[in-house]
Amino acid sequence: MNKLLTNFNGGYPIELEDLRFRDESYRSAITNLVGSLATHAILTGCQISENQSTGLMTVSSGWVVIDGEIGYLPVRSGLDETLQYGIVSDNFVDSSVVKVLQSGVSVKPNEIRQFKIESWHPSMNVEAKLWDLKQMVSVLKDKLGVVSNELIETSIVDTPPPFTWDSSNNRWRTKMQHGLTAPFYKLRGVMFIIEDGTNYTNKSLPFLVQYEIDNSFVNFYEYSAQISNSQHRDALTNNSVKCIFKMLP
Repeated sequence: MNKLLTNFNGGYPIELEDLRFRDESYRSAITNLVGSLATHAILTGCQISENQSTGLMTVSSGWVVIDGEIGYLPVRSGLDETLQYGIVSDNFVDSSVVKVLQSGVSVKPNEIRQFKIESWHPSMNVEAKLWDLKQMVSVLKDKLGVVSNELIETSIVDTPPPFTWDSSNNRWRTKMQHGLTAPFYKLRGVMFIIEDGTNYTNKSLPFLVQYEIDNSFVNFYEYSAQISNSQHRDALTNNSVKCIFKMLP
C-alpha cells in the first residue's frame, strides 16, 4: 500500500496532488482487498421485508460491494418480487459543501459515491441483480468452503500422566495423541489445561513449552536455555493434560 511520507521538518507544501496520492493509495488498497474476496456482495443491511397490504417488497438501507467498490445503498420500497432489479452507481456532488479557491472560484469538492436500485436492463452487470445478491459471508463460504461464523464445535482429548520426554536438537519433546478425524482446515483454536492432581489446581501451558500438531499427535517442546532444567517439563510430566480443540462443524 502506497504511503505519503510526512516525516519532514521545515514546512511541507501541501498540494492537492498530495491529497490525490493519499486518496488513491487508500482506494486502490481497499478495492483490491475487497475484490479478492467478492466483486458483488452485501456487507451490511439490505434486509428484505414485505408490505402485507400491497404485497410489495422493501429493501432496507445497507452497504454493498458492486464491481469491487464499496458503497452505500439507500432504502427502496415498492419493489415487485416478480420483477428483476439491478444495482447501479448513483454518484453525485454534495452541493452543501462549498470551498472558495484562492483564485476566488467556488467549488464543490465532495463526491458522494453510492448505489441505487433500478429496474433491470440487459446493459447492467448480471452479477448486480438485486434478488441474486448474497451476503458476503455466504459468498466466502461458497468460495472457500471454510468461512463461517456458526457455532464452533469442541473436541476434548484428556491424556493422563505420566509423560515421558526425549531430547533431540537441544530441546525436550513429549507427545499425546489427539484422535482428530476432521480436516485440519476446520481447526480454529486449541487450549491446554494442565490438571494438577496433587494440588487439585488447573494450570496453563508453561511459557517455554510450545506445541506443534501433526496428523496423529500434539507434540510439546521445551525450550529452556538450560536443557538440564526440568522445571517446565515437570508441569506436564506427572499431571493430566486436557487438550481442547475448537473446530468448525
